[in-house]
Formats: sequence, structure tokens, C-alpha cells
Amino acid sequence: MQIDYISREDAINFFEHMTWYHVNRRGQLVDGANSDTGLYKAKDVYKGLHDISAADVVPVVRCRDCAKLNRNGYCTRFQNNISGIATSWFMPDEDDFCSYGERKE
Repeated sequence: MQIDYISREDAINFFEHMTWYHVNRRGQLVDGANSDTGLYKAKDVYKGLHDISAADVVPVVRCRDCAKLNRNGYCTRFQNNISGIATSWFMPDEDDFCSYGERKE
């Protein structure tokens, strides 16, 4: 499943320009343009959020979840020795990430 992210600024802008509704004395949902409190119609919220374009983001793989982190806690993306065994001098923190991250299977 692909996850789409939207910009916070676009979402706030969408809600600032939405039409407010309120329930009148008869229990009817009516336009609440003159009210600063009220409700949104669910179908309007769904459609509006769906119409906001996706933000340009890249998924981040934290070092703790990366396939390049060996069992000793060293990042192996930097170098391989002549025998083909990955070696490294870099031990990242588990919350670090880089553009070379590949999620473990």
C-alpha cells in the first residue's frame, strides 16, 4: 500500500476555507458561515483532503531497520575488503538515517 503525505500548510489552508455547518433547533444541519464553531460534513472533508496533492517526500529508513547494519552495529555501506566481506568503521545511532538505507526483509 502506497502512503501519500500532504503538506501541513495545504491541510491548514483547506480547513480555513471550508464551509462550517451547525445543527439548528430542529436538528437540521445548516450553513454556519456566521458561526465560529460548528461541524464539517464528512463527505466534504474526505473530498477536500483527497484533492490535496501529495507532498514530495521520500521514505526514510532508520539505521536500526537498515539491511546495511551488521550484527555488531556497524554500517557496511562504506566499503568491502578484498575477500568480499563488508567492513566498516562507522557505528551509527539507531535513529540515524542516510540516503543509502535499504529496509531489512
